[in-house]
Amino acid sequence: MNRTLLFIFPILFSGQIMASDVRPSKAEQAKAPAWPIPYSGSPTSCKKADEFLFEKHRSDYQVDAHVDLNLDGQCEIIAIKPEDCTDTGCRYLAFLVGKGRVKDLGQLEFGEYLTPANGWLQLRSKRSQGKNYYFDLYKYVNGKYRLFRTDHYASSDGVKPALYVRTSYRK
Repeated sequence: MNRTLLFIFPILFSGQIMASDVRPSKAEQAKAPAWPIPYSGSPTSCKKADEFLFEKHRSDYQVDAHVDLNLDGQCEIIAIKPEDCTDTGCRYLAFLVGKGRVKDLGQLEFGEYLTPANGWLQLRSKRSQGKNYYFDLYKYVNGKYRLFRTDHYASSDGVKPALYVRTSYRK
């Protein structure tokens, strides 16, 4: 039993576990520019896209989900490329499938669906890296999903809640 405690004790206090819980408080989140409101519908309640057609055109990708990103009742395909996955996760790409073709809609990350802009749902994802915490906004702009905005928060010691640092916008 003592050997087990000697192994577990350093892990618990190494900062690895503590650093993962640096979420910013609601008050700190309010310091960033306002976010679009959450989408109240169900974007997964849609007619599934043709996976056979998708796999015919994009055999190097694997279907992960069906989501109606443009709210037309027909699902778009969210896929991953297995060889691009790492121990921290996979990159997700969205595809419009129909009329005998497959169109790449760009890379995005999932979290929360937000009200549409330009007829397409926006997506808000959260991620943390050590003492830093980020909220990312993905928007459909000029024919592709793109990382549009990132709110950056940082914790001084990796234990206390993160404080608002800045908001960056991408072009």
